[in-house]
Amino acid sequence: MTTECAVFPPTFPARPMRGQKWPSDNPEYSVEPKYDGWRAVVHIPSGTMWNRHLEPLSSEGEFEEALKLASELDAEWLDVEALSRRHSMARGSLIVLDTLDCAVEATYLQRREKVERMGRVLGWCEIPRTDELVVSPSALGQNARSLYAELLAKAPEFFEGVVMKKNDSVYPFQLRGGSNETPSWRKHRFK
Repeated sequence: MTTECAVFPPTFPARPMRGQKWPSDNPEYSVEPKYDGWRAVVHIPSGTMWNRHLEPLSSEGEFEEALKLASELDAEWLDVEALSRRHSMARGSLIVLDTLDCAVEATYLQRREKVERMGRVLGWCEIPRTDELVVSPSALGQNARSLYAELLAKAPEFFEGVVMKKNDSVYPFQLRGGSNETPSWRKHRFK
């Protein structure tokens, strides 16, 4: 893996394990929408993006406006969903899912506090506009099944399901490979 950028991501983007089709309502987890886009890690100072295989993101140029907005954030690394090519909605937008800047011991809920200060948090079924930088919504998991059903009814071509993240989970830093899954996060897809 080589890149022209002088920096290299500290980890592959976290990859949730596959869960059952329907999520369980569980207050020990938080639930976020799963978007139909490209998972990426962003180095904010350089505006460089890497895909889930830690290769330079080939469509990085499509996110110029969103990366300009990200350059104003008080952060160095972001875990994002990059929206382009798979559908016509929200092209060029980046949805912030997590930050890699917090201490290794920071829980999901602690990192979430920082992420929510980074920009406008989307409404639960909201689709961003073109070229936006926004934050994914998050809710406690006791309502996961009803939130999943809302996304399925709203726009199944844009949302793929939900991701359940254990509230006390740390970000799973690892450099072994982009296909390694973290057991503290579960994705529940519509299909």
